[in-house]
Amino acid sequence: NKILEEEINKLTKERYDNFFLMTENANLKQALKLGNIKNMKDEPTIKARVILDQNSPFLKSLSINKGKNQGIVKGMTVFSKGYLIGTIVESNYLTSRVLLITDLNSKIPVVIQETGVNAILAGLGKKKELTLEFLPDDFVIEPNKIIFTSGQDGFLASALPVAETYLNKKNKILIKSLADPKQASIVHVTTGNFKK
Repeated sequence: NKILEEEINKLTKERYDNFFLMTENANLKQALKLGNIKNMKDEPTIKARVILDQNSPFLKSLSINKGKNQGIVKGMTVFSKGYLIGTIVESNYLTSRVLLITDLNSKIPVVIQETGVNAILAGLGKKKELTLEFLPDDFVIEPNKIIFTSGQDGFLASALPVAETYLNKKNKILIKSLADPKQASIVHVTTGNFKK
């Protein structure tokens, strides 16, 4: 079962990679300059355990058991099960605090699958209720579209799958995080920076 689960996770990530490449090819853009971006697989990571979950309705953060003594500093990115979950906003000697992408203060530059449309993914306090800001006025969001980091901020690498659009029971299109903060027990911390 474990081998099959790993294979499914691998195939899912390859599917997201293909979606991103199709998006880029359809729009014939090189704005993301993928050739100059460091592959996240080559990025050294630090494993950490979640030790505290700040459970507030809108402010979402985690504490982890690694800090400056392990090389973790403010601004590093945090992943859970291969998906972006947040960024380090505070680090002391032994522990660090992670601002989750679901937090009201979280803003991530993203691009939408097969559209090439850039926007800002913002948290609203819930895993299944993210929002997109600065969309073109006439843009219509479709369900089942993957939302990737665009790399436009010069900090996060591009092509990282972050969220997905979906149709809820009331036929309303919403956006949910691919990572589940409530299920995160072990996370990976990395710089997530461009390789210039």
